Amino acid sequence: TTVPAVSDFYTTVGVKRDSGPLSMANGLMFRKDSNGNYYIFVVRDDQSFGVWLYKGGQWTTLYDWTRSSAIQPGAVNQLTVVAQGTHMVFWINGQQVGATDDSGIGSGLVGVVYELFNAGDRGTVEFSNFELRAP
Repeated sequence: TTVPAVSDFYTTVGVKRDSGPLSMANGLMFRKDSNGNYYIFVVRDDQSFGVWLYKGGQWTTLYDWTRSSAIQPGAVNQLTVVAQGTHMVFWINGQQVGATDDSGIGSGLVGVVYELFNAGDRGTVEFSNFELRAP
């Protein structure tokens, strides 16, 4: 199924690291445009989350790795993003963990993402109950 590009939206997904290093990050990618620019909202099993913008080959930190007791290591964590215009709000397991305004990308695709940071790292992650709502 192809999901259309969206500007204002609610999206949520369950993420669980099955194997791999604690530094493995997994979560949501959103507003991915045709030029390959996007935002990510990811969690790690060391109970930290972060939000970044990748645009024009450069990373901009919106939330650097931040500790949150809302993250349940070894369990499914429900990540949610609500975006309306430039305003974005982030939840983990029903607890709001952040909000920001950024005009870097106005609309784009929404999906899931995982990241491994060291050469040779391997890991698996489960994504469940992905949902996207847009007006």
